[in-house]
Amino acid sequence: FQAVLSIRGSESLFKIVETNDFKQLPHITLAFRPGNDAAVKQFLAFRLLEVKGNAEDLTTQLARMTVRQLVLQQSVTQPAPSWAAHSSSWWRYKSSTTSTC
Repeated sequence: FQAVLSIRGSESLFKIVETNDFKQLPHITLAFRPGNDAAVKQFLAFRLLEVKGNAEDLTTQLARMTVRQLVLQQSVTQPAPSWAAHSSSWWRYKSSTTSTC
């Protein structure tokens, strides 16, 4: 791998390049351009709002999934009352209908 920095005027490129006997394959290329204080602040403010929005969405999604998990855990740990009633009545019926020889 090679790190390559190309500078042309005010623009520059930084590349990570894999070089073998047959070809050169760039894995990542970063373009740099000059920016003033206002442009950099505006860009960072936009990115911050984007990240905060994503974090808010993920927090909401996590809360929904946590509630769903708790509901499912409760349904698994607490047997349904109707199942217990049917189960015991079936055993009573089964024992009364079987005959011993």
